[in-house]
Amino acid sequence: MIRTLGTARPALRPELNQPGGVRQTARPGHRIGLMEITIGMRQVPREITLNTDQRAEEVRDAIAAAIQDGQPLITLTDKHGRTLLIPTSALAYVEVGSSQARRVGFGA
Repeated sequence: MIRTLGTARPALRPELNQPGGVRQTARPGHRIGLMEITIGMRQVPREITLNTDQRAEEVRDAIAAAIQDGQPLITLTDKHGRTLLIPTSALAYVEVGSSQARRVGFGA
């Protein structure tokens, strides 16, 4: 292939040409900003941990509403679309992690 000098190639990823150069949308099948939720159950030595793309406020409000309204189950959905049903009577604690993406590398 012969290339002449001075011709510009079209941008392969035009979304990166915007100010900041960072793509803000997820690729199909990938999620941005997953949040980790850890749930402790009464009389169970192991914790339940799941990653979800719901916001911390959504999770906190759903759990608080289920407990206040006397609902028998709390329903949460993980990053793979699986539904987790948790009995409110067996709930010991819920730890909601930050919704920031994890940093990887030497500067983390």
